[in-house]
Amino acid sequence: MTLILKNAIILDVKKQQKIQRSIVIDSDGNIQHVFSSNEIATYLDHSTETKVMDCEGYYISPGLINAHAHLFASGKPLNKKVNPTFLKLGYKLLSTKIGNFCVKNIMKRNALIELQNGVTTLRSLGEFFYQDVSLRDEFIQKKKGCTSIISCWLFFEHH
Repeated sequence: MTLILKNAIILDVKKQQKIQRSIVIDSDGNIQHVFSSNEIATYLDHSTETKVMDCEGYYISPGLINAHAHLFASGKPLNKKVNPTFLKLGYKLLSTKIGNFCVKNIMKRNALIELQNGVTTLRSLGEFFYQDVSLRDEFIQKKKGCTSIISCWLFFEHH
């Protein structure tokens, strides 16, 4: 199915102004054309199913990339020193089956928050017990709308 976003507001960074345009998106989610809204008849493809959405008053922007994500953390600063004994105990608890379940759900919640705020690609820098890899695979399988989660693992190896 082809999607046409009609009358959307786009920011022209070269001219530093807002412009109203329509956008044709193909069935793979790729932008095919950006055109003046009065040219819509030219881009209606009657050979395939086409959905037209009126985006009057809405901004359209490309997906954002978070190139340094720690999905286990919420992004809020941690201003407290944590006792090393508490950290060891926490790590042991997180390494259990229930702990892994909790870690993955915290990460899923944080990934969905990012997605709702315009981030379409997350580059995870390694999470507890590789739960970021598991979450990435789940998002791909269930097509959660996240373009990608790139997992860097906990450590890089040089070969």
